[in-house]
Amino acid sequence: MYKTICITLLSFLIISCSATGPKFTPVEMKSNSGSLIYVYRESVFCLAARSPDIYIDNTKIAALSNNGYIFKQVDPGSHYLEAKGLMDLSASSIQIETTKGKATYIKWIPKCGFLSWKLTLVEVPEEQALHEISDASLQN
Repeated sequence: MYKTICITLLSFLIISCSATGPKFTPVEMKSNSGSLIYVYRESVFCLAARSPDIYIDNTKIAALSNNGYIFKQVDPGSHYLEAKGLMDLSASSIQIETTKGKATYIKWIPKCGFLSWKLTLVEVPEEQALHEISDASLQN
């Protein structure tokens, strides 16, 4: 009985740490001269209750919850993205090139080992990203 209660409470805790905004829908760019950056995270148990802060060009955009996504319209060109703020875990970063009128998709991937964690940001092809992000919720 005690195990069942603990598992139920843990499940509710993890679910409550997931993103709660509207489900993914592609954003229309405000201008044809800009580009979009999406940063997303799939629903995984590894670090599910932890939310890294996402920075684009050293400006904090939002904390990224489990199964969440954020977006930002930027000028085309080179951009630096960083996921940090998990005090006991090192930051992850990526340098990307965006293209006028196009979206770039970046995935934050936590990998948990027995005594180690690996956190990475990777650029993902649009077809793969649209499949993976389709169930994600917008961060507020």
